Amino acid sequence: MLEQIDRFLNDKEFVNMSSYKTDAKSGKPIKYLQDTKKALWERFAEEYPNGMRHTSFMICLEGGQYVYRENLGGLCSTCNDCGYMVFGDIGKRLLTKLQELCRYIRREYSKELEVTAAGIAVHNSCISHCIRHAFRDCNLNHPVTCSKCESIFSFFEELKAAISEEYFEILDEYQQKLIAWMAHHARKIYLNIHVRTNLEKLDEEGTVMIVNYKIRILPQSARETKTEFFGKRG
Repeated sequence: MLEQIDRFLNDKEFVNMSSYKTDAKSGKPIKYLQDTKKALWERFAEEYPNGMRHTSFMICLEGGQYVYRENLGGLCSTCNDCGYMVFGDIGKRLLTKLQELCRYIRREYSKELEVTAAGIAVHNSCISHCIRHAFRDCNLNHPVTCSKCESIFSFFEELKAAISEEYFEILDEYQQKLIAWMAHHARKIYLNIHVRTNLEKLDEEGTVMIVNYKIRILPQSARETKTEFFGKRG
């Protein structure tokens, strides 16, 4: 059972590990939960129906190592620039619909994408949910239209009808960024499945190397800033 929970809590689909923050008590890297503990338990129970019980699962998530944050923009530049920043800049107009759209892309959209355990993309009748179509590898029809995906376009149309034309260009830019964010989610789901598949096939003589080529570089200074120098006590 410990092997099951360890595999689950090291899966990037459920947990995102910090590259620089550590838990002060245990010294282990901080792990950001991709969803609430309740939702993660439901996913764990679904994947391991005969595994660890609810109380034991929650005990494993206690302490300061596992953190749930609604906004994970600071951990990924693509999510930050193409997702969270867009919703922050648009403001409060059409707030209810905006929140629903944000919640759908952030939490629900990736669940509509289908990839087999072997890493094979599955055809979906909705073109927005078909990873094979995104890879230009699908010749089948897509007769279904997802109303939630279409709301990305209808929302901006409503917004354009309510504001001055001078803002249309920046709204188009925001819309393209949201579409790029959805593409980012699709790519992430597909690659995470392949990583898991390769790890399961790994033997004692093999290895898997994962290189984060878009890591966020933290700014450092060799000297104290003027604010830090004059802000000292004494």
